[in-house]
Amino acid sequence: MGLKLLVKRVLLFIAYPLVFLYLSTIRFRLMVKDSAREIYEKDRFVFTNYHNQIIPLIHYFRKRNYVILVSKSRDGEITDYFIRRYKYATIRGSSTSGGTEALSEIHSRLKGNIVISITFDGPKGPIYKIKKGIIWLISRNRYPLLMGYCYFSWAKRIRSWDGLYIPYPFSKVLIVIDGPVYAAERLLKGKMESFRQDLEERMWDNYYHYSADFRDIFGADSANAPEIMALSREH
Repeated sequence: MGLKLLVKRVLLFIAYPLVFLYLSTIRFRLMVKDSAREIYEKDRFVFTNYHNQIIPLIHYFRKRNYVILVSKSRDGEITDYFIRRYKYATIRGSSTSGGTEALSEIHSRLKGNIVISITFDGPKGPIYKIKKGIIWLISRNRYPLLMGYCYFSWAKRIRSWDGLYIPYPFSKVLIVIDGPVYAAERLLKGKMESFRQDLEERMWDNYYHYSADFRDIFGADSANAPEIMALSREH
């Protein structure tokens, strides 16, 4: 084992309990929409969310035994380490590297009750733009798709391609689960693009409208609100 790799593993080993402790200070609230509740309780679906909201979701669902798709990038190695420490199973691959092998492995696992979690605009974006792989997946396997959205009372956005939201300690996070979405068993190429665009627009509309739930529960706009309002003018 090289010195750099050893130092990296030691630092990650030290960082994990600190990250876990910090995320444990957050006050979570889960809201499962009525349309999604039956599917959500069965633990047999594909779950998707925006890449910039993965941090609270990984912590909140740590006891649900989900299988998470993680990219093969250098950042993906760090993400994979933390996810495995949280006791999730992972599949390595993405639309840019190892995607075919990853989708094949996911397909082989979708034989019983299992939840596969995929960020639909990862690993490199563009932000909020859905990839076709997840549509192929739910179409091929006839699995329902549930969508998750996070809203933060107080969060830092870092300068990454996705503008990752990092909630501050002791902040509030609302997680909203919506769906289900089904795809026809075999989508032709032309219809897949139309389906992709419709799903992308539906997710954004929901992300916009459900921000009102945060305001109703906590009595103030979320930290996401300025970005949501700005981008909604472009939609």
